[in-house]
Amino acid sequence: MDAVAVNAAKEIDLQQLGLQKMGDILALKAFSASFIKGNLSRKEKEEDRDDKKKRLLSLCQTASLRVRSARKHSRTTLETSLFQEQKGKMRVIQVGWMHFNVSKQKYTLVRMGRGGGARNLTIPVDSGVNDMIAAIKAIFFPDGRNVFGELSDMQIHLGSFTGDLISCEDFTLAQYINEHKLSKVRLYIMTRLFEWPESSS
Repeated sequence: MDAVAVNAAKEIDLQQLGLQKMGDILALKAFSASFIKGNLSRKEKEEDRDDKKKRLLSLCQTASLRVRSARKHSRTTLETSLFQEQKGKMRVIQVGWMHFNVSKQKYTLVRMGRGGGARNLTIPVDSGVNDMIAAIKAIFFPDGRNVFGELSDMQIHLGSFTGDLISCEDFTLAQYINEHKLSKVRLYIMTRLFEWPESSS
């Protein structure tokens, strides 16, 4: 920004560049006006030109750092407030059931006719993996069993909307929603029979 631009700039523009004190703003504008009118001698102009450039460059660099810092702080604050705002709230999600098919060697959806299908579940957004599993078990297996056998004979996991297993570490429903930017949430309870070693006769 040269002297002409400084002289024409509004006070708010100079404040955004880092000049917060009104005295500094007025001094810089007066200097710019004097420079334009040619009131300074050639020698003074030559001596002050480098200093002026250094000062303006320093102001621009300082302003740029402040803007980047403010944006970063604003983004972090927004993410924190969104998480805190969600904490303790309830959320309606869709849940389903997938069981491990030994012949296909993968988890497959269980249809409504066999006790599966899609169900709605209202649950706090700060629920962890174990909370989610307990709530979904109560929907699909209220008596502790299903068409494939007793739950005590099965591995039970929580699955994502893609059917991938979700670990227990640091999981909450709120974090899962924020991480995947989901407007509608679908999770699965994943069951698999334990493979017991065959007894020799």
